[in-house]
Amino acid sequence: MAFRFFRSKCHKNFKKKRNPRKVRWTKAFRKSAGKELTVDNSFEFEKRRNEPVKYKRELWSKTVEAMKRVEEIKRKRQTRFIMKQLQKGKELQKAQDIKEVKQISTLFGLHMQTKQLEDKMVQKLQQDVDMEDLLLRRVYYCSLFHNLYIMEIYFGFDLNSTILWKAVKQMDNTQEKCMLIY
Repeated sequence: MAFRFFRSKCHKNFKKKRNPRKVRWTKAFRKSAGKELTVDNSFEFEKRRNEPVKYKRELWSKTVEAMKRVEEIKRKRQTRFIMKQLQKGKELQKAQDIKEVKQISTLFGLHMQTKQLEDKMVQKLQQDVDMEDLLLRRVYYCSLFHNLYIMEIYFGFDLNSTILWKAVKQMDNTQEKCMLIY
């Protein structure tokens, strides 16, 4: 049986009889360690099928469109999975920070100020979450502005009269911020 390897690094590790589930950079390790999405319906589409299908142009085009859609869905699910993992880490870090503040306050005898410090930390974390939300909105507005600008250049739209353009101008002076990015 002949094996095909993605790169020489994989082939060398295979010859050394290394277990892929123990080598940290392999897909097998990432899936077994729970770092990547393993159970998903979109993986069913990637299975090999041994039944030959007669060529039809319509079927071919629909299959290609379906493949693109499945890939998009899979990418969104993987992104959601990663964000959930990151959220767990943030919660653990928050709990650890609160525990550390309590330890420091007891060491220095700041029992009365502990509650104030906790309130400040909670307020700071809330500001960080609000700032992340604001940045995500800015990126969305900037991409919207960029798409409208492309429509103006390539398709000759008069954007000053469109409703979308007026909406973009009203969004927190986003136009000037986007101009700085581009």
